[in-house]
Amino acid sequence: MARPGLAGAVASLGDAERALALARLRTGTVRFEADWLAATLLAHHERLTPLLRSPVPARHPHLAEAVRAFAEHGFSIAASAAALHLHPNTVAYRLDRWHHHTGWDPRTWDGLTRSLAAMALYPDEG
Repeated sequence: MARPGLAGAVASLGDAERALALARLRTGTVRFEADWLAATLLAHHERLTPLLRSPVPARHPHLAEAVRAFAEHGFSIAASAAALHLHPNTVAYRLDRWHHHTGWDPRTWDGLTRSLAAMALYPDEG
């Protein structure tokens, strides 16, 4: 992002610090442009714990994979199924199971946002 002047430099450094904190949590490379939501929410990690912490992603990675695919493929079960090499009914079932286990319906904005944030902020909970 083009950010002119000193204010732009300050904003860019803040973004870099947030990305670094997330990279330490994930122990890998983070690009703020792609991971801005998780990097921004990480500053509120402790406050969000009661709302977002769940053992489901770590215990049921196939369900988490279906939720991610659903988000990444235009909220389309058919496109998600094609990307995962699964039958669409299997993806729909996995989304239903995710909802059952977490209480978050990934077919709604709130449920999908909570699901993705939980997976980003608490990747190894289990």
